[in-house]
Amino acid sequence: MQVLREKGCRVFILDGRLSAEDAHKLKKLFEETRSQGGPVVVDMSNLEYIDSSGLGALVYILRNSPQGVRLCCVPSKVLDVLELAKLERFFSIYLSREEALGVSERGGR
Repeated sequence: MQVLREKGCRVFILDGRLSAEDAHKLKKLFEETRSQGGPVVVDMSNLEYIDSSGLGALVYILRNSPQGVRLCCVPSKVLDVLELAKLERFFSIYLSREEALGVSERGGR
């Protein structure tokens, strides 16, 4: 898990599993970078698994990100979990990171 700054956004790159321990790390990393501001993009291209703790971390970030949260490269298994929890409607979901970042350049959401 890492975070970088790209086109005015904080990009969180997730890999492997997003379960209890990693969910805590994600929230901590979010808080450490919160002062940077800007929209949040979560790149899930290498995410293999997410559980309720991981979903909770995403909701935490969503609630604390006034400019919204964009999920990109969401694997079908992870999207299934988001849909099962009825959370997909609260996030903007993009096929690629470039597409999610391009929203900032256009000034839209």
